[in-house]
Amino acid sequence: MLIHKLSARLRTLFRLIERLPNIETRISARDEARKLIRERCKESDPQKLLDYQKELVSRIAYLRIITPKDPSHVSSSAGTTYVLRDGHLVEGSGQHRGGRIADGSITTEDAMQRNNRDFKRFFGADKPKSGVFF
Repeated sequence: MLIHKLSARLRTLFRLIERLPNIETRISARDEARKLIRERCKESDPQKLLDYQKELVSRIAYLRIITPKDPSHVSSSAGTTYVLRDGHLVEGSGQHRGGRIADGSITTEDAMQRNNRDFKRFFGADKPKSGVFF
């Protein structure tokens, strides 16, 4: 019963254990986890099951801290960002203080033209002349 409810957490635990760098540590941690899971799946007391779940979550959190990232493992939330400015790829972080009216680097007219150009690029149409939305 416990294994069916916690299968996602158990998969996460074993994936993290398999990424441990030391082979001996990896084998002993995997064997210990298997032994504990097999012993605890026979438990029927709800309070003990809750305590076991809390312990499992804390072990996963600890393993996430100490386990190095696997470069071949790409999660859906991680990715690469490419920044293009003026048709050229920006090297580095892409963080750049662009032209702003507030710091005086561009004029108000230039800023309005840039805003209109960006609006057309993002939405595929010119900005409405009147306050259509209000």
